[in-house]
Amino acid sequence: MKGNAHDDSVDSEDSKGGGMFIVNSSPTVSNCKFSENSAVHIESASPEITTCIFSKNSSELWGGAMGIYDSRPTITNCTFSNNRAQLGGGILYSSSLPTITNCILWDNDGGGSPELFKFIGTETAAVTYCNIDQKGFAGNDGNIREDPLFVGTDDYHLQEGSPCIDAGTSDDAPDLDFEKNQRHDDPDMSNSGGGLFPYYDIGAYECILDSDNDEILNNDDNCPEVYNPDQADSDGDNIGNVCDNCPELADTDQTDSDGDGQGDPCDSCPYDQDNDEDADGICADTDNCPQ
Repeated sequence: MKGNAHDDSVDSEDSKGGGMFIVNSSPTVSNCKFSENSAVHIESASPEITTCIFSKNSSELWGGAMGIYDSRPTITNCTFSNNRAQLGGGILYSSSLPTITNCILWDNDGGGSPELFKFIGTETAAVTYCNIDQKGFAGNDGNIREDPLFVGTDDYHLQEGSPCIDAGTSDDAPDLDFEKNQRHDDPDMSNSGGGLFPYYDIGAYECILDSDNDEILNNDDNCPEVYNPDQADSDGDNIGNVCDNCPELADTDQTDSDGDGQGDPCDSCPYDQDNDEDADGICADTDNCPQ
């Protein structure tokens, strides 16, 4: 949804919810992108909002991406960034209890107010496993406050090494991301999340890496740093031929004692980097006259 606006000139239902208006209902909203709209308005409702992206939305008053009033929404694996309002650049809630899990709230402009702003009410939002640029959350309930390392200004995919990778919880979280990718465990990141599978990513996108652009994801690629779409593996050691130092003999450890680029099982002189320089059939490490 893009470019929708409400009418600020009147005080009626027409002045609320350009991107989406939810009142007295409990819809499920998933895998949607709200961009360059007037803010979403939620009133007397309990919607479930999952794997959505809210960017460049605005409100002349409250809640740049979303205003929540007398409601109990559940918001999971959503990304809020580059939204703007006078109060609550990301989300403003009033007399409400939002449950916010696995979400990113970053780079929203609330005129000096927090990303997530409570206007009035005795209840405080339940925020867990979120990356939110705001005091009071990091270090508690799985929350962090670190640059999410978006791919670009308008691209909210996560870069390699993002602190949001493997930092979410699997409890009551969707198994698929915004692009219908399955969750997966990044072997290069520690599992700091929660639930039975503590490696779900925070935000709308799961970080799916294909470093060599061979259309085989790193986790499934037998040579993730070198282009090899055929995945040839002659010795069946799960190391692709193009990066195997001994492609004809299985050597999962890739041991190369003399550092000559040949794996020990394939090296006639595994402790002689020059491989019998004088060609007398005796490797230098045991030759009494190697020259």
